[in-house]
Amino acid sequence: MGVNLEWKAEGEDRRSGVVAEGAYLWAAVKRIGVRLPAECEGRGECDTCAVVVSEGATLLSGLTDAERKILSPERLAAGERLACQAKVEHGGDVVLRPVPSTERAETTEE
Repeated sequence: MGVNLEWKAEGEDRRSGVVAEGAYLWAAVKRIGVRLPAECEGRGECDTCAVVVSEGATLLSGLTDAERKILSPERLAAGERLACQAKVEHGGDVVLRPVPSTERAETTEE
């Protein structure tokens, strides 16, 4: 079964598509044309790929140790996940949006 994935970023056109179960969010959003940074190259050592899961959080894998270490309890409670760590495990609708830059660590590019 496929997963309906939607990306909602302020000031940008919505992007959506169907992605396969078992895909990590980082690869899934790339499939619909969204490029997320990942300074640690997807090893779960930074928060540059953090996203907010607006809908469908129950369709994703459980929190990883890396997410618990990198994201504060407040950020986790707000629905943030590391796209390189969170995997889509069940079919359904997932809606993501970017984390406001004020909420995450500054990247080298910034």
